[in-house]
Amino acid sequence: MLLEPKGPLLCLLCHAPSACLLGHILKLVATCKEALKAAEEVPMLRRARIYLGATAKEAIVAAQHHNSAGISFEQEGPAVIANWRQAPALGVALRSALERFSPQERNLRDFKKTEWPSYRASGSRSVRMFESTYTCISVQAMNEAELFYDAYAPPHGEEDITLHVTLNRRGPDEEIDRKILRLFNACADWPR
Repeated sequence: MLLEPKGPLLCLLCHAPSACLLGHILKLVATCKEALKAAEEVPMLRRARIYLGATAKEAIVAAQHHNSAGISFEQEGPAVIANWRQAPALGVALRSALERFSPQERNLRDFKKTEWPSYRASGSRSVRMFESTYTCISVQAMNEAELFYDAYAPPHGEEDITLHVTLNRRGPDEEIDRKILRLFNACADWPR
């Protein structure tokens, strides 16, 4: 025995006749399309990474790519700066790396840590040794105008704390070097 409805079928959303359900679905699809379009219009802000180590003689400055999934990854051929403590070259290398920032697609699922460009440039014996030797300072434009960059790094052993400095894009290289070194020293001297 089949049960037949006693009256017209009603929409579960607005309790109008059930034909309006298609209208609700079309509105939902349109809203989703608008949200996806807005997400696509989010600007890609320039990024780079600087690797400094207390016992390392060289610094590594890596430009980054950005894919459509919103993931940044290092470009091949990072700059290796010998004797980075004596010669103020971090600002120049950082500016160059930020200029090389670009969108690029790459399947990162097949990427192995041993293929990491900065790790290979360091000459470290293992990825673990590289990660324990170097402090990674990430640098990112603060907005689309790119007048200032945010340089940040977590102190060794801290997961919930990140230290930041603001870099002026038009500032002298010596100022950028000084602020990056202060950030590095604050992270390195952090009590454990």
